[in-house]
Amino acid sequence: MEKQWVSWLHVLWRQATAVADELHLWKMDYLTELGRKHLPEGYWGERDNGQTYPGQVYLTFDDGPCPHTTPWLLEMLSEQKVKATFFLIGSQVVRHEHLVEKIASLGHLIGNHSFHHPLMPVLTTRQLEKEIDVTNLSIEDITKVRPDMFRPPFGVMDKRVADCLAERQMTTVYWGAVPEDWLSPGAKRVTERVIRRLVQGTLIVLHERRALTRQTLTAAKEIICKGRELGYEFALVPGKS
Repeated sequence: MEKQWVSWLHVLWRQATAVADELHLWKMDYLTELGRKHLPEGYWGERDNGQTYPGQVYLTFDDGPCPHTTPWLLEMLSEQKVKATFFLIGSQVVRHEHLVEKIASLGHLIGNHSFHHPLMPVLTTRQLEKEIDVTNLSIEDITKVRPDMFRPPFGVMDKRVADCLAERQMTTVYWGAVPEDWLSPGAKRVTERVIRRLVQGTLIVLHERRALTRQTLTAAKEIICKGRELGYEFALVPGKS
């Protein structure tokens, strides 16, 4: 009888997980549609890159550099011969300069993800300019290259931010497949959520954080392997440089 209860609970858990994942996909599709309609102009990932179907997709990592994830991500990406795009937080950049240098030296692309990861529209114009400029300068001091891409924290920005970026000749990079990995659903579910939304030009968004170390490393590798099985090529986000 006990084994039967365990079996039933397992079935219920799988059903609940499946429902949760469907709700997640619906929510992210809805938010993406809203974003494309109402947010300032930016890059959403779709591009005619001359590739035959399925074409290229873009693996991106937010919130680094992180000493608990970045070194192992770089090792795994080198093993897989994949280049990724890292949107770095300025406060993390100044703490872990050696990791920023390593990211750049291995040929990965570095973008700006603000200095403190604030909700940009609530800042004064002077504050949001500082968030962008100090991060750009911090990265440039280390890599000798100033970022030309910006991903807004929480995916939200307003016209003031857009104008600030235009003045600096920077491109806004939004999102595509966002598995809500910050909620720690597990590597398997993160991978499945991404793969189910993979099409040519998809911007895959994963996060670096100590609590997410194993999940991020495992999911990133699985996404690469399964994506390649489906015929996709992993490339750097197209920028201006």
